[in-house]
Amino acid sequence: MRYFDVRRLYAPHLCILLLYVYNIAGIAIPFSFVTFTVHRFCCIVYHTNLFFKTKRWVTICIVSQWIGEFVISLPFLFRRGSYCSNELWMQIYTCMMTTFLPSLINTILNIRIFAYVRSSTRRIQPQVNVIPTNSSNNIQQPIISRWVPVYLITIIGYFVRIDPIILAGTAILSQL
Repeated sequence: MRYFDVRRLYAPHLCILLLYVYNIAGIAIPFSFVTFTVHRFCCIVYHTNLFFKTKRWVTICIVSQWIGEFVISLPFLFRRGSYCSNELWMQIYTCMMTTFLPSLINTILNIRIFAYVRSSTRRIQPQVNVIPTNSSNNIQQPIISRWVPVYLITIIGYFVRIDPIILAGTAILSQL
């Protein structure tokens, strides 16, 4: 499957760079959710450490997110194969790095946050009644998991011809 028109590319190795940037763009949002979760985890679990409440910590989180994205996308620069093609291993790698790894990290850290907060609420009893609400502030998992069908259809499309309308439909549905 070709993502870029080879006739419009002027430099011989520009396509490799475009695939590298494509992967960085694909993992930017899921890894920003990982960064939010790491920040929240450190602020809640290590609430007595003032470093986690500074702008320097926020800057470290943001910079480490971008460095991580550039490093995770490095296999696209050093790949071998036909010019300007998104090979099967690249599609599987992108799927794993975009959906499964961020979801796993977020789940583990959110479970640890929950366990920490639950253990601390057993020691401290509130003086007032708390009214539970049904609102959900954690929208990370649905956003990340909506992209799973897009990446899986792309991988399946490597073996079986899939109508472009189905590909476009899954991309549109993932945005809703």
